[in-house]
Amino acid sequence: MKRLTQWIAILPIFIWAQPATWVPEFPTNNSSVIIYYDAVSGTLPDNATIMHIHMGINGWTNVTDELMTSEGGGLWSFEYAIGPEITQIDFVFTTDFNSWDNNGSQDWHISVSEAGLYTPLNPGPNDTIRIQIANNVGGNIWWGVNSWTAPIAAYQPTGSIDGDPGLSIETPLNGPDTSGYYSIAVGPFNQPGQPVSEMNFVFHWSDGTWENNNNQDYKITMNFEPTPADPTVSMTNITEGQSLDAMQNVSVSTLNATYSEVRIDGLLRMVSSAADFSFTLNTSDLSYGKHTLYAFSRAGNNRVMFDMKTVWKIPPIEFAALPPMDYVGVHDRLDGTVTFALLAPAKRFVALIGSFNNWDGQANLLAFDSTRNIWWTNLALADGTHEYMYLLDGTKKVGDPFGNFVHWTDQFGNPNSSIDNQKTVLTLGESEFDWTDDNYQRPAMNDLIIYELLMRDFTDSRDIQGVISKLDYLQSLGINAIELMPNYEFPGTSSWGYNPAFFMAPEASYGSVNDFKQLVNEAHARGIAVLMDLVFNHVDGSSPAYQMYGTNYDDSPYIHAEQNEWGFPDLDHGREGTKLLTSRTVSYWIDQFHIDGYRYDNTTGIGWSGLNDFGISYFSYAAWQTDNDVYQVAEHFGADIGSIINATKIRSHWHDAFHDQMKANLRQGSFEGSSYGDMNKTERGINYAADGFNNLEACVNYLESHDEQRVIWEAQTNGMTYAQAVQKAKLGAATLFTAAGIPMFYMGAEFGMDTERTIDYNTLRWNYLDSPAQLGILEFYERLIWLRNHFPALRSNNVDVVAKSNTTKTIVYHRVQDGTPSVVVALNFNTTNQTLDLQFPGSGTWYEFVDDDTLTIESNWYAGYVLPASSAKIFTTDHLWLGVADEPVRTKTFMLHPAFPNPFNPSTKINWTLPNQADVKIGIYDLRGREVWTEHLSAVPSGDYGTIWRGVTNDGKQAATGVYILKFDAGTFSAAQKLILMK
Repeated sequence: MKRLTQWIAILPIFIWAQPATWVPEFPTNNSSVIIYYDAVSGTLPDNATIMHIHMGINGWTNVTDELMTSEGGGLWSFEYAIGPEITQIDFVFTTDFNSWDNNGSQDWHISVSEAGLYTPLNPGPNDTIRIQIANNVGGNIWWGVNSWTAPIAAYQPTGSIDGDPGLSIETPLNGPDTSGYYSIAVGPFNQPGQPVSEMNFVFHWSDGTWENNNNQDYKITMNFEPTPADPTVSMTNITEGQSLDAMQNVSVSTLNATYSEVRIDGLLRMVSSAADFSFTLNTSDLSYGKHTLYAFSRAGNNRVMFDMKTVWKIPPIEFAALPPMDYVGVHDRLDGTVTFALLAPAKRFVALIGSFNNWDGQANLLAFDSTRNIWWTNLALADGTHEYMYLLDGTKKVGDPFGNFVHWTDQFGNPNSSIDNQKTVLTLGESEFDWTDDNYQRPAMNDLIIYELLMRDFTDSRDIQGVISKLDYLQSLGINAIELMPNYEFPGTSSWGYNPAFFMAPEASYGSVNDFKQLVNEAHARGIAVLMDLVFNHVDGSSPAYQMYGTNYDDSPYIHAEQNEWGFPDLDHGREGTKLLTSRTVSYWIDQFHIDGYRYDNTTGIGWSGLNDFGISYFSYAAWQTDNDVYQVAEHFGADIGSIINATKIRSHWHDAFHDQMKANLRQGSFEGSSYGDMNKTERGINYAADGFNNLEACVNYLESHDEQRVIWEAQTNGMTYAQAVQKAKLGAATLFTAAGIPMFYMGAEFGMDTERTIDYNTLRWNYLDSPAQLGILEFYERLIWLRNHFPALRSNNVDVVAKSNTTKTIVYHRVQDGTPSVVVALNFNTTNQTLDLQFPGSGTWYEFVDDDTLTIESNWYAGYVLPASSAKIFTTDHLWLGVADEPVRTKTFMLHPAFPNPFNPSTKINWTLPNQADVKIGIYDLRGREVWTEHLSAVPSGDYGTIWRGVTNDGKQAATGVYILKFDAGTFSAAQKLILMK
């Protein structure tokens, strides 16, 4: 996974500190802002002796570097004067211009408003707030209070309607005035039924656009410091965060007040006109959890003031050790009872809620194992399906981080990825799955041919059953392993899966637990191993591993404050919860689903230590302990990958050097430091030893993956015709299956998928198999896979590059293993034919595989061999494919196939076949015989091709609607067709 953080600015109190904060929260032009950086919460060293802020304005213009001032304790500050032209301040931090904190590659941005977005700038509960903004069109203000709660009716201006019911309202803006400003007046927020600590708002314009402060929303924080004209009020014996007694004494002191109230969660509990009073608050009717207790006072001048405190009602807690037989997660004891256990340090109390107790937050309070920070309970449950969640501190609902299936649906059963809907599922008394793979033998790792696929886009059904329906196809293709992109629970129903929420629950939109077991069982029946892609670098923000603590990183057993380049919550592999979750995950899929191996995503961001101490080392060792033959492959971009393979249970890695150089060669350009025709780097990709590895098992070679563009798309985007792009794809495939490494290819590459990479729906075009051009690519893949499977030398560690030239862009290598047929591979990445003196490891008759030709070699050399442009030749000592009835080398004839689509708009593909090399001319003519568009191709090798006409003329203009004649000439062959362009 090569290359979304919600940021809430706070005052520099640094409770669950964010690395960057600023004051004021919403600065205005012609004022100043103080920017703070907390190195303790950020990624730069806590003990840094110097800190720079690297900053620009209005989208990184006028960039400067400024020294920050140390405030002590790792806190740094810088005050910036905001000019009248500034709309945004952009910044990151650095100590030495080598180490950076850039907010997970998102940078930080402060929106600057015109002075006077609202007045007064520090409003209290007695103030009317006037909000104004200039815009070309009018609209509404969409607003709420207290972190997006709908204001009570008394606060709603005339004309207000519901926005999100219960969360916001929408109020028309007045205006414009003569200066083009739209405005609204709200408040004062002086009603005892709803004290307002903040106002939240965005603007919804009549043209459908929104102004939302760069996705941060606008917020006005209320000031509760009384002025001389205001009353004062204080609950003198109640502190912030206090736990209430069953009969709690509340003492209130006021000044200049004629009327006072005390309420809890808006419900009236006491009224008094005395200056000082106290009463007993009966908390028996309060639910367990967090509450807001506040005192309200009003003076004779009708001005008011509030004193608000967050308080808790805590249930009695049973302290008891988790029984030795039980563990974190769910344990069916098989005696009619089930133990539920949750690792949750620093929680006041935890309740189990579910379908078995009508989701009652007080019915099943958990005991606490204070030694292990585990909350647990044992319940008697009947056989059947039960849904459950945990209720933390009476307020926060989360699913089980170790849950094995998730019903992420609303009350009507519709998919809904709200946190409150992540109901984990426990099924009791279900029959065991009928596994039939006892005799399945995994392929040796060096024998693997891996097919990477995304369930969502593999078939039209977008699910596990769709994959099962194609297993016969995959078996006939010749592959022996599939690598599934993340197939465990993520929010919603459409994702690549690299935003995991539940690591041990099959993604519900793909199918059931038994569906996935069936897939593995059916794959094994066909000799196909199943690997999973595990994302242990981070979690989705909806994951219980994050939701349990949010940004309270100090207490979280899973997440730390480190940033990553995707902006997701980052797993800390040194923490107890993460170690437990990752080790249990790798064991679970092997034990319960017979998984054969893992590809670990972005291990560069995880780290490692020793054989089994930390990170990569720890969870790969756990997998090995479960099954010491499991495949383990890392996606690792660090220079230490060789050490990881040598020192841990990781056995291989995605071979970046192969992909990057091959991409440069095939697109005829540069990529990630590799350049077209660099045969030294090409050798590093082909020969694992030249790249510093001990055997080919260490390298999974690939041309395409989910992260990369299609070869054909890349080639065409870089100026090649479709026919040339297909030739490049075949050249790449020949390299992939003959190089010394484990070949992997992305779904659809075998039949010429040529769509642009997108994370949106992009279902495989199985209809491509109706096209001769794409069938030709499929045949080529089938034959290459057959070759690799039948020639042991290609799966051996033996590879010898005997010739290479950056000038001719050619490379020749031998694959030889004693007692088996030898192989010689000659690759020409040049766009012109190259004449080479080919060296062979022995004399005699050699058989060329691609075109089924024969060479007689004397003295180990063949002089003056013409290697066609952009092509591969593969020579072997044995003609093993001769007479293989079910795998023939198919003969071809000249053919112009029907263009598709036809009629068409805006483009059509012209498919054609060559039995041997020929010059080709494709011409489009109108009915009067005038040339509209032509393409000339010289010395095209034999094969199946497709040329796209995009309905344009030779001078790039759009052709008119009408009937056209397609003429195809190849050597002495000629054919014609009628095309209809419709607009």
